[in-house]
Amino acid sequence: EQASSQKETKGPRPEDLNILSKYFGHKSFRPMQWEILSAIIQDRRDVCAIMCTGYGKSLCFQYPSTFMEGITLVISPLISLMEDQILSLKVSNIPACLLGSAQKSQSKVISEIFNNLYNIVYVTPEFCTGDLGTDVLKRMSRELSVILIAVDEAHCISSWGHDFRYQYRQLGFLHSVFPEVPILAVTATATTKVREDIIQSLNLRNLADLTGKSQPQKEDNLKMIESYLITRLCRRRFILDYFEDKVELKQVQKNCCDNCTKKLYDNRSDQEKYKDIDEKGCYDFTKDSKILLDAVSTLQYGFEVQNQLGYPEVFRNIYYMDLAGTNLKNGGKL
Repeated sequence: EQASSQKETKGPRPEDLNILSKYFGHKSFRPMQWEILSAIIQDRRDVCAIMCTGYGKSLCFQYPSTFMEGITLVISPLISLMEDQILSLKVSNIPACLLGSAQKSQSKVISEIFNNLYNIVYVTPEFCTGDLGTDVLKRMSRELSVILIAVDEAHCISSWGHDFRYQYRQLGFLHSVFPEVPILAVTATATTKVREDIIQSLNLRNLADLTGKSQPQKEDNLKMIESYLITRLCRRRFILDYFEDKVELKQVQKNCCDNCTKKLYDNRSDQEKYKDIDEKGCYDFTKDSKILLDAVSTLQYGFEVQNQLGYPEVFRNIYYMDLAGTNLKNGGKL
């Protein structure tokens, strides 16, 4: 049976906090973050962590490579999420890259990995379980210092979960390729059955089994989402300024610096029809500008759900996420 007893965790040292501040801009760890990091860095244990959304799961696998000399391998099912995290890491001067199965620059990225140009290597489960990916991982084990393997969205491993991915189910071989490297499995949602399935499927051992003891209140979640958006307004992915001309430029200007607002204005024409915007067009534009404007702020102006149906799915998801948040704020249920 898996060992899951918890040792008393010592608090972070000044040098731990200095690195946290230098790379991530935080003055302190959240309690569960430090429990996870202590188990990985100090005790070199496998960890299965259930942390609610907004409580800083990604920091738990991004921090170790800034503290220890070596590479963290992160397996995630969502390419868009990985790209977003890589962009954020680069802004923080943490070199990171992505390896996927259908990637044009694959050989170039692999060469750079073995030249030790990256601290964090993101990979898809499809790449990991393919022939090339398996060979790359074995070579990394022989030639590089891999200090941590993180399996993000680990609920995808379980056939009992709500988002099962077959390739995730095949990741149990990781410990045989990296026998001395701790594995961190992290997710926001997992029932007891799913958690047990994660532990068994990944062959986790000397396990620190950590579940958030106190889930945040609904209001806390909303505040964290709001803070996340505000602190990244001028450095992230999407630009949304008008929906059906119901948001004035001055409203956008409240949420962004003058330079961003000017760039937004210069790239907009009054005749633009937002139902014609597709995801590729949005990506091509924002790839150059690297700006995020607070899309959620547009929602208070009351455009209707039916007006959303012509927009790309990525925009509609922002709407429904905020609609859910507004409902929670008003005491409703999801």
